[in-house]
Amino acid sequence: APGLAPTGPLPASVDFGLIPRPEPRQFDVVVFSDPQARGLTEVNYVARDVVPELVGVNAAFGVTLGDIVADDPGLFREISEAVGHIGIPWYWLFGNHDGNRSAKEDRHADETFERYFGPSTYAFSHGGAFFIAYRNMELKPEGGFNYIFRDDDLAFTRNCLAHVPKEQLVVLMMHVPLPGTKQREALYEMIADRPHTFSMSGHTHEQAHVFLDAKRGWKGAEPHHHYIAGTVSGGWWVGERDETGIPVALMNDGGPNGYAILSIDGADYRLWYKAARRPADYQMNVYAPDGVSQAEAAGTEVRANFFAGSKRCRLEMTLDGGKTWLPMEQFTGTDPEAARMNGMNPHRLGGVWGWDVDEPSRTDHLWRATLPEGLAEGTHLITVRATDQFGAVHHGHRVLRVGGTAE
Repeated sequence: APGLAPTGPLPASVDFGLIPRPEPRQFDVVVFSDPQARGLTEVNYVARDVVPELVGVNAAFGVTLGDIVADDPGLFREISEAVGHIGIPWYWLFGNHDGNRSAKEDRHADETFERYFGPSTYAFSHGGAFFIAYRNMELKPEGGFNYIFRDDDLAFTRNCLAHVPKEQLVVLMMHVPLPGTKQREALYEMIADRPHTFSMSGHTHEQAHVFLDAKRGWKGAEPHHHYIAGTVSGGWWVGERDETGIPVALMNDGGPNGYAILSIDGADYRLWYKAARRPADYQMNVYAPDGVSQAEAAGTEVRANFFAGSKRCRLEMTLDGGKTWLPMEQFTGTDPEAARMNGMNPHRLGGVWGWDVDEPSRTDHLWRATLPEGLAEGTHLITVRATDQFGAVHHGHRVLRVGGTAE
C-alpha cells in the first residue's frame, strides 16, 4: 500500500476552524481491539457485527488498540469509514499487523498508518483525564517487530507528564500488553508516584486484568491496573457461522468477541465488557451437565467463565432462587466451549473455516463449585452471581435436570 506521497511546497499558513465542545468530567470511551480484518469480507464482519449497535452511542469517543487489519494497510480506508458511521470521534493505535510489509526500516513501517490516522505515538486530554497512545514496537531488520518503548516514546512521555497535574487520571494505551514490552520499567518510574493511572492493550485475543506489583517491577504505592482488552475479531473471525453468516469467533479464553466501555468520572474509572450483538447483561457462561442421575448430582461440578473477571471479583452460586449463596473457587484452566470448538476436527481447521483456530488458552477468569447434596429429582435452576472489581453485580443461569434420563 502507498505510504506518504510528497505534498509539495509548504503553504504560507494552514488554517482550520475549531468547534467548541463541552467536556464533562464524567464520560464514556468505546474500546475496540484487534478488528484484524483479512480482506473486505472481514471488514464487512466488523461493519455488521459491532457498528450498528453503537450508532448513536452516548460516548465521548472511541479507540482501537491496534491490529486494525491483518497485514493489509490497503484496507484502512474501508474499515475506518465503516467505524466512522458510529458517529463519534475515533482514535487509532498502531499494531504489529498494521505495518507496511515492504518496509525495510522502522521509520517506514507506519507510513500508511500515518497517512490515514496521523502520528503513531501521541497524547491528548479529555474531561480532566490525560491519554497517551503508543506504538510500542519497532521493526527488526529481518522483519517482524521488537515490542519496546523506544527512547523517543519515553522522552515524549516525560515531556507530556511535566504538564499534567499529579492528581489527574493518566490512561496509557498501547497494542502489545505492558508486561511484555521492553523498557517498561522506565515508563513505570515516570508514573509510579501518580495515584491515578490505568493502562490498556490488546494483541492476545483474550481478556485479562493484570495488577502490576513489586514482583513485576512496579514501584507505586498501589498495584497498577493493566487491562488486556477483549477483541472485536474474537479468535481472528474463526468459528461456526451464526444465522447471519458471521463467525461466532470465540476468543482463546472462551469469551465472545466484542468491545469494552471505559467509564471515567474525574480521576476514577470503571470498565465493563459488551459481547457483540448480545444483551448487555450477557457477562458469563455457566457450564454444567444438562442432566445427571440423582446419585451423581452431589459433587457434580458447575463452572462459570466470567468474561471480564479478575482476582478482584467474587463469584457465588445458588439453586432455585435460594437465599444461601455458595462461594465459588477461582482457578486457571481452559474454557469448555473453546475446547469443544478446537476439538471439532482432529486436524487443524483451516480447511473447514478458512483459517486455523488457536489452541484454547489457560485463563484465570474461571470459577467452580460443586452441587450440594440432597437435590430432589426434577429440573433445577443454577444461578451464578458475580461481583466485579468495581462493585457491579452480574448474573448467569443454567438449567439442570436431576434424575430421569440423564443424557
